[in-house]
Amino acid sequence: MPFPSEAVANRILALGSQHSVLITPMKLVKLCYYAHGWHLAITNDALLDEAVEAWKFGPVVPSVYHAFKEFGAFAITKRATVIEPSLSSGFRIVTPELNLTEFLAQRASRVIEKVWEKYSPLSATSLSNLSHVEGSPWKVTYDPNVRNKDIPNDVIKKYFMELGSQHGVVAHA
Repeated sequence: MPFPSEAVANRILALGSQHSVLITPMKLVKLCYYAHGWHLAITNDALLDEAVEAWKFGPVVPSVYHAFKEFGAFAITKRATVIEPSLSSGFRIVTPELNLTEFLAQRASRVIEKVWEKYSPLSATSLSNLSHVEGSPWKVTYDPNVRNKDIPNDVIKKYFMELGSQHGVVAHA
């Protein structure tokens, strides 16, 4: 079951706050991408409720990019919010979060935490460079003539499963 991308981003931002690590929009987008890839490989389920796209400078989760682009190259200082329908007022602004009392959200959070442990020490540029290696989902999908092309989940999953087997990570097919 995929989760709202903004909820996944907010979980990563919460980990950043918990560990006193500043996160820029570029770093957040890349961490969401890596969490999605590892979640696909480990659980066989999508983490994000939207496609990751191949942009000029790497894989991007569009809603996360747009939620935080105002911060540019600086640390993010707020959580993502979304507008939801409301019976009383027509709409309301909410901060999406993973419901950690639910099994699937707990499982997703564990994957996100493992991704945080592995990738959070890296800079946004290093994370971007990793996403551009030969054979990566971005590298095999990016087409400079096609703007914001979706990177298929099966391509992401296959790549992370291969990466997992190279590093002894148990993945479920």
